Amino acid sequence: MFKWLGISNNEQTVSNMTKVIENYKSTHSLEHRTSYKVAVANEKKKNPDAPEVFPVIVISLDPSLKLKKQKFLFAPDVPFYTVTSTVNDRLKKENLIVDASQTVTCFVNGKHLPNGDQPINQLKEHRDPEDNNLYIVYTKENAYGAI
Repeated sequence: MFKWLGISNNEQTVSNMTKVIENYKSTHSLEHRTSYKVAVANEKKKNPDAPEVFPVIVISLDPSLKLKKQKFLFAPDVPFYTVTSTVNDRLKKENLIVDASQTVTCFVNGKHLPNGDQPINQLKEHRDPEDNNLYIVYTKENAYGAI
């Protein structure tokens, strides 16, 4: 599954990604993980025509790449590559990735690597039933062929 990424121990990698998500949930309360609902409700009051949002929490497999902001709201029709691009841009902005030959790969729930053009609302079956968030685990990779 992850052979093209140069990751040889697939089960161990998936296990580590799952543990990262479980650790995030255990260190952040349900109230914290669903705090976006207040902002969304306030926005709906101001603008009833505002589109629905899709809550996404991004977590790094490598603790040294942890973003300051981990919770994002995306429009449901946004393609998955926009989420990956947002994570990559934030890492560069926070100087966590400074080499042009490096990029990130994002996995839904640490298990699935969706197509880049797949809208994130098609990933709703992967949402956490407790808090309704989509958890994405990212890892830094070498981008072959980069100049």
